[in-house]
Amino acid sequence: MKRLLQLSVVLFALLAATPVVLAETSMDGCYKQSFKDQIEGCTKIIEDPAASALERSYAYAVRGQALSVLERYVEGLADLDKAIEINPDSAYALNSRAWAWFKWKRNTNGMADVEKSISLDPGSYPSWDTRAHLRQLLGDFDGAFSDYETTIGLGGFPAIRMYQCGLSERGLYKGKIDGVYSAQTREALKTCSYSQGCDPLPDQLYFLTEDTSCDNQVS
Repeated sequence: MKRLLQLSVVLFALLAATPVVLAETSMDGCYKQSFKDQIEGCTKIIEDPAASALERSYAYAVRGQALSVLERYVEGLADLDKAIEINPDSAYALNSRAWAWFKWKRNTNGMADVEKSISLDPGSYPSWDTRAHLRQLLGDFDGAFSDYETTIGLGGFPAIRMYQCGLSERGLYKGKIDGVYSAQTREALKTCSYSQGCDPLPDQLYFLTEDTSCDNQVS
């Protein structure tokens, strides 16, 4: 069976640390392929009087992240604020809020959030990627490259392919999109890391199967 890998900002948020002890119904309600369906599913959980505080925090976080990816930042950040108000130790929500701030304003409002996210769940590679982006923006290129490599070390195959797609878009990587952290991939990532204007993530949302294409975009 082919592995279907959703590689984008969405993948980064959804693969971050998720709240523990969530009911399967909550997972089913929020984990959808479409952003619209994610928003609708999470809204049902938020409005369900039987939902626990943990479930509502998670639903707010997923909905907020989906809204942010759709560039509805005011709504998205309001949801992420609510998720963190309910559960201040949600590494997932903290990382999602840091990323939303970064994407909206291209500023460093989210550094405290992502630092806390990493401290709560150091194995969450999306949080390391977020911090890498923020460090790169601040001109801490050594720190950015180190964090990108930590992202790859923790994320493995999907993280490498994601970067390969983005670096290919930037014209920095000419090799196969194969999920192998080759010397060529590393050199392209390092070159990108040392430029404030370069983003190793792909511009669009992709569903990547086991072939080597990066052109199956999803809106």
